[in-house]
Amino acid sequence: MSFNFDEIINRRSTNSLKWDVAKNELPLWVADMDFRVAPCITDALKKRVDEGIFGYAYLQDTWKDAVVSWWKTRHNCDLRANRLLFALGAIPALATAIRAFTNPGDRVLLLSPVYNAFFSVIRNNGRIVEESPLVYKDSHYSIDFDDLERRMSMPETVMLVLSNPHNPTGNIFTKEELSKIAAMAQKYSVMVISDEIHCDLVDPGLSYTPYVSIGEDAEHNSLSLMSATKTFNVAGIQTSIVYTQDTRVFNAMKRALNNDEDGEVNVFSALVTEAAFSNGAQWLDELREYIYANKEYVRKFVKKNIPHVRVINEGASYLLWIDISEYLSPTIPSSEEWVKSLRRSEGLVVSPGTAFGKDTGRNFFRLNVACPRLTLSDAMLRLKKFTDKIILK
Repeated sequence: MSFNFDEIINRRSTNSLKWDVAKNELPLWVADMDFRVAPCITDALKKRVDEGIFGYAYLQDTWKDAVVSWWKTRHNCDLRANRLLFALGAIPALATAIRAFTNPGDRVLLLSPVYNAFFSVIRNNGRIVEESPLVYKDSHYSIDFDDLERRMSMPETVMLVLSNPHNPTGNIFTKEELSKIAAMAQKYSVMVISDEIHCDLVDPGLSYTPYVSIGEDAEHNSLSLMSATKTFNVAGIQTSIVYTQDTRVFNAMKRALNNDEDGEVNVFSALVTEAAFSNGAQWLDELREYIYANKEYVRKFVKKNIPHVRVINEGASYLLWIDISEYLSPTIPSSEEWVKSLRRSEGLVVSPGTAFGKDTGRNFFRLNVACPRLTLSDAMLRLKKFTDKIILK
């Protein structure tokens, strides 16, 4: 490998949200990688810093060119440059879209378990969360299309927020699945917001399908949220991409972003995206190999040492969804209590599944494996030590 993903970088006392923990604690929770970013990003930032002046900036055409080229090269998807919008993060853009295309009291549909911020941004804007639970069977997840259609057909349901690929299960939805969703959305006039920020982090040899690429049903009344932040570990630099093929949706979203002051580029935000998508391909390819090896390491370790735990990841992201149902009991009845006990006992900090759905996540926790192998090995030993203390139900 050309890049050293085994390097241990001390992130304590660096104003890191992830690493703001006690000395003995090991945080593998929030979706933030413990790897240095691609050199092309560092070089671009250094060059800009060396200029020494950080006045107002504007969005250059080279940013749009980099985005269009990346989606064509990596995902065989033709994006139209004049339909790209800049936003200061996917969740701020989602909040803007909810306010722009729904009304207070409307229902916004989610396929749960799903990214916890979706719940809060919907509720914080006075809308109602409507959950269509994914079907969990034999350590795999699938969409219950009968339930999804029933909820989509409700007059109060006006929007579906889709995680594609899915966080936290790692599902890479197929073209056929997305086509069924798009057809239902068209039939019931439900707007689809497709959050695709994990799309470049699929396992080697796999690919994802951009929602907007599946056909006419998906081209209208939809928005796609994309970003370099998860892929290239630059989440601390607020930057994202909003895309739609539809002229009416584009104009409404552009106006809404301006109203919310959420579309103003700063001197670094667009720069990192352009650098990553223009010159970061080799770094990403090696990163995907390393993350896949980390996921395999966890699977093998768990199978050998903690066989009553089940590891779920359907092929995308560096997040593993861990089934601990056999370790729950009246004493520790849900993942929230289980995760607290794990932290108190062994100092391993992970995300409770209940954050991603009170009912659909109660038997799970989420583990971030985007870290050096030595760090991951430490985490697995802590997990084993904790599970060894628990009497199985």
